[in-house]
Amino acid sequence: MVPEIVQHGHCHVCGRVVKYGDTTCSETCKADWERSRRSRKRMMLIMYVIMAALVLMLVVGPMLSGGGGA
Repeated sequence: MVPEIVQHGHCHVCGRVVKYGDTTCSETCKADWERSRRSRKRMMLIMYVIMAALVLMLVVGPMLSGGGGA
């Protein structure tokens, strides 16, 4: 006979079993999760700024240098 598995989740930091809907198992893991989440958000913002700067250089750069030879 197969035992019934209770609906559950896993801690995003250490992988321990937590109640369904929870993301972390302890305050330590919660602090680590928040720190990494902020770091990921900051990195994504930096990447978007770099991409926008590259697009601006590709679009505006040829206009400033004399039209691009067309």
